Parts: sequence; structure tokens; C-alpha cells
Amino acid sequence: MGKGEAGLDPGDLIIACDDERVAAAAQGFGAKVVLTARGTPSGTDRICEVINPLDVKVVVNIQADEPLIHPTMIDSVARTLLEDHTLQVATLVKRIEDPALLYDPMW
Repeated sequence: MGKGEAGLDPGDLIIACDDERVAAAAQGFGAKVVLTARGTPSGTDRICEVINPLDVKVVVNIQADEPLIHPTMIDSVARTLLEDHTLQVATLVKRIEDPALLYDPMW
């Protein structure tokens, strides 16, 4: 299997969710899915629940409500974390140039 648009190996991608519908949709395009406990309070907590038993070098936390994050940004943060061992955490930020996007339910 080749690398996706973000340059990540699809085999390394795990979608952590607590909803069977999301899991089914993700499995529909071949993603690895881990269903988390329903009471897990946030996406970040779901990630912790999934990765704690794993041996991973880098975790890129991509939330479902971040439609403006471009795949090249994901590549950049993952590469930075892999190369600079003094870093433990990085946060992606995308400036919203068009204020109308804040109120657009399609974003």
C-alpha cells in the first residue's frame, strides 16, 4: 500500500472513535479503527486510550473538526517531531483568512 496525500503510511493511521457510524465509514475506505469507551470525554482522551498500549514514536492528533488542515501540514509536523528529539508536542494552526468560514456549517 502506498503513502497517502500526507505522505503517511496508511498502515500507521488509526482512527479512534466512539461511534459505530464513524467506524463503519472509516472502515469503508480501509482505515484501521479502534472503538473507544463511550464515556471518553474528548478526542484527545480517545487517542490516549488507543496509544497507551502501543509503542509509537510520534502521534499526530487530527480532530474531525479541523477541515482546514492540509495534508502537507500533517507531514510537516510529523517530520519535525521525528527529526527533533527535543520536542514532545507540536500544535498545528491554520489562520482563517475568510471570517465567513467561521459561520459556514459546511466547514
